[in-house]
Amino acid sequence: MGELASRAKQPPLVGELIAGILIGFVALQVPASPFRGLVQDDSFQVLSDLGIFFLMLLGGTELRVREFGNVSGRSFVIALCGMLLPFFTGICLGWGIFPESEMKMAQCLFLGTALSITAVPASIRVLMDLDRLHTEVGRTIVSAAIIDDLLSLILLAVLTGVLSNDGRLDLFLGFMIFGKACVFLGITFLIEKYLVPRMRSIVTQFKSEEFGFSSLLIAGFAYAVFAELLDLHFIVGAFTAGLLFEQKYAGHDMYKDVKGKLNSVTVGFMAPVFFASIGLNLNLEAFAVIPGVACLLILVALLTKVLGAGVAARITGYTNQDAAIIGVGMSSRGMVEIIIANIALQAGLFTVPQDAPVVTYMFSAVVAMAIATTVLTPIALKWMVQRQRQMEPPDLEAPGN
Repeated sequence: MGELASRAKQPPLVGELIAGILIGFVALQVPASPFRGLVQDDSFQVLSDLGIFFLMLLGGTELRVREFGNVSGRSFVIALCGMLLPFFTGICLGWGIFPESEMKMAQCLFLGTALSITAVPASIRVLMDLDRLHTEVGRTIVSAAIIDDLLSLILLAVLTGVLSNDGRLDLFLGFMIFGKACVFLGITFLIEKYLVPRMRSIVTQFKSEEFGFSSLLIAGFAYAVFAELLDLHFIVGAFTAGLLFEQKYAGHDMYKDVKGKLNSVTVGFMAPVFFASIGLNLNLEAFAVIPGVACLLILVALLTKVLGAGVAARITGYTNQDAAIIGVGMSSRGMVEIIIANIALQAGLFTVPQDAPVVTYMFSAVVAMAIATTVLTPIALKWMVQRQRQMEPPDLEAPGN
């Protein structure tokens, strides 16, 4: 299904989720289905968690630590505004639709977090296809997405802290989360500055082709355990371990080999297993029971990102057209939102109170939002970029003039 989605010029994520939804439908509707017991199966849940781990590890390897220092001031403003508006809108929306319970604050925080995170790989692909990635607008979208990734880790740390505190958020917990995050970042800084640069001389002494890949996995699991010990979620550790894996330390050949193996394992097996698990937990009855909420969530997800990032881009000096393209380019969701929804599902966030349909079906509504924005954003972005290109004046310096 991922291959079919790619052929239809959609992210493989969409096809893999559809495959999971189909498996989930068979599991729930067919009495003799071999998939019926998978949702409660502990072994399948372990595989799903491993899928999350590999996805975040691979996601970390796609970024470079030094890229965070190369982000311009207005890219930071665009990323910040593009997160704050959907975040607080999500909290306000949650406060209005979720019934009173001991988990209401955590549910509102989850909704704000899910709405605020950006996933721009699909947008980047469109910009590449249209030869717009290396323009000022393209670089701004990429730079803002880098900052968005960093801010999303902070939001995730807050959310997991609240979930581990039975859904309660207080001043003491806030200080604890901040302190643990500082410890995590401080140790990561020391490792990146003093330990990682010395690893190349050690790594190159080993002739085994599997050593580099094994080393990355060990580092990833170690960082995941470290994050869990600090009550941060293991995906924060996995992402950070991938972030520290750089070509200048591993060497070109080993970096290329390890990256290829990691991509094959993740995209070829682990990611589809995770997305299948999401499909198994997805209930399409959400669109029959809470159709207004599901559609409102998609609308809010698109508008708040476009307005937050787009208005910030306009204020920082971009033209109306460029600001609109930046806003649309930042409005796609994807993998991280679905992972966060899965974390909230495992924490029991959608079971309190039990008789509230908006709570019961919120997981499915958020996954549907992620799919809808992932599909719609590249289509809208491509149309806007092509329209802008048509409105550009002809090149007066063309040969023969």
